[in-house]
Amino acid sequence: MSNNNGFHGLSIFDSASVVLSNGSGTITGNAINGVQVSSVSGLAIENSRNLTTNSNENDDIAISTSSSLRIDPTSSLTVSQNGRNGIFVLNASSMQSCSTINTAGNANSGFLAARTSTIELGGGRALTSMNNNVGLVVASLSVGSTFGNASLTLRNNVNTDCLVDNSEWNAFGPVDIGTQTGCPPSQSNSVFSILDHTEALGIPVGQ
Repeated sequence: MSNNNGFHGLSIFDSASVVLSNGSGTITGNAINGVQVSSVSGLAIENSRNLTTNSNENDDIAISTSSSLRIDPTSSLTVSQNGRNGIFVLNASSMQSCSTINTAGNANSGFLAARTSTIELGGGRALTSMNNNVGLVVASLSVGSTFGNASLTLRNNVNTDCLVDNSEWNAFGPVDIGTQTGCPPSQSNSVFSILDHTEALGIPVGQ
């Protein structure tokens, strides 16, 4: 779809709105991010099964500065082997997904929400984050949640499976967290613990 570019694979900015419909294939090998959505912009992914984004130099999908990502239930997404984060939601941005998402092998985190951002996952689908450095990070007054019996699986990540720092994650569906975790492993609905590890999260300054 958009591979081996010297900048982002796909860049959406300055209050733009894009719908990616009936997409398939890969976004890979880009010099910065696979997908960058910034400056009060929005990306919707619809009816895009087996969309793969991987091996980008920095983040795979970066949503920043009051921007949004929405993924509908007819889509599925695999995010892997990126130089920093799989999906990064930053600076009062939001992600809403009713799809199945798998992240693996990212050098920093599979999912990261920071600086008053939100992640909502529902529709009975699964979010799985494995074999990253950190599975899931929610930091700096951000909020995450699963609803509609969506499942959350965070296992086999190198450093930490789940880290919630001065933020919260509300799980209203099945939760499976491994032992490499800053939060107690839990199979029940909960608000995860608040920890103090912001300096170690690699959140870039000024984005």
